[in-house]
Amino acid sequence: MLTAAPISPARAQDNNCQDLSDQLGEANQQLDQLKQDALGWLVQAGQYAQGVPAELLVAAQQGGLPFLTPDLAATDGGLAALLGTQIDAWREANDQQPAEAYLRDLSGQLLQWHSTLATLAPVQSASPSLLLLNTALGELDQNAAGAAADQALVDGFTSALQACQAAQQGGSGSGQDTGSGDSGGSGDSGGSDADQPSGAMCSVGGQAGFSNSDCFTLELNAAFNVWQTCTEAYFAAEREAFRTGGDLPINTCDPAYAAAQQAIQDRWGSP
Repeated sequence: MLTAAPISPARAQDNNCQDLSDQLGEANQQLDQLKQDALGWLVQAGQYAQGVPAELLVAAQQGGLPFLTPDLAATDGGLAALLGTQIDAWREANDQQPAEAYLRDLSGQLLQWHSTLATLAPVQSASPSLLLLNTALGELDQNAAGAAADQALVDGFTSALQACQAAQQGGSGSGQDTGSGDSGGSGDSGGSDADQPSGAMCSVGGQAGFSNSDCFTLELNAAFNVWQTCTEAYFAAEREAFRTGGDLPINTCDPAYAAAQQAIQDRWGSP
């Protein structure tokens, strides 16, 4: 009977970093897809807006709304057409932006477009195109909300992957000797020799460690901060999934933190 060979800590760390890298790639792909989805709704929104003037004019002539005069129909129709022109101009000007910046800027634009659309609410029932324009902007709102959740995931995965890779690089050095003396882990310890004060064994975030215990504590605190950022992003994505009915995210924060802790302990020993 064949039995599986035990997985070494270094191998487990390597697998975990690859998992984080894969999930970061997937989150970036989701942002790219959201940009493409937004493009379709923006095209439709521009088209809907241009159909409003003629519909309002017909409604005024037919007396569909008591207060809708031809002059008011022309004014509101012109405002809707201008909104459509603004939507088209923004879409064309920002087409080449990366997904992250594109979706972030879109969220700000939506606030302005909704403000304009709100002034047309009294005549909305007289124009099918105006109703469709409102629907398109609503879909873009959901798109922007999904982008915010995905961006939180990207930020969390990026931080977790950096911590995992840093722990992996440190663990692959000669820091297995955790006794006192010069061999206690002065290889990969979070800073170059030029960054470290004389006699320091490590430098993490601008703070120097002069013993195995110091370095253990500094690196563990840094790993915890990364875990905390990742976890906050994970919970934000989870709340968004519950709100929209989407797929629940995968928690990669805890495995990355556990791997970082193991690598730190391998490098510096217990405090």
